[in-house]
Amino acid sequence: MRREKLADLALQFLGYPAILYKNPDYGKDETGFDCSGFVHFLLKKMKFPEIEKWRHVNEMFDGLGVLIHPEFSSKGDLVFFSRDGVVPRHIGIMVSESHYIHSPGVNFSYVRIDEIKKSEIPYKNAQIYGHNPIGFKRLAIKKGRYKYLL
Repeated sequence: MRREKLADLALQFLGYPAILYKNPDYGKDETGFDCSGFVHFLLKKMKFPEIEKWRHVNEMFDGLGVLIHPEFSSKGDLVFFSRDGVVPRHIGIMVSESHYIHSPGVNFSYVRIDEIKKSEIPYKNAQIYGHNPIGFKRLAIKKGRYKYLL
């Protein structure tokens, strides 16, 4: 599996319904995606090994792939956002150097492409969800002690 194929697959679902997260069994099919449900659905469709281990954003941040420097992020890499700058609460898939596709996780919205915005945070507890990603991860498969990048 190449990460570029993941981005191309995600683009096929542009405009599909987005919904607010309710529970782990909801929000991961074409009737409505929450953000992590969208990524889970795509990875399952691509037969990514052991995807059933990870359903929530923070689990994906901890378990999927390897962290990469933002300067090296590219199409097909995962991008994570936070409300508090620490705990991952939103996930998307890079479709270019500056844009990502995601399910906003809001009822009556749609899977869409947004620009990654980088801005100065006005005060310590500012909401930064959707701005200033807290991490980029490249998908990898673990084989023994090592992870192999896709």
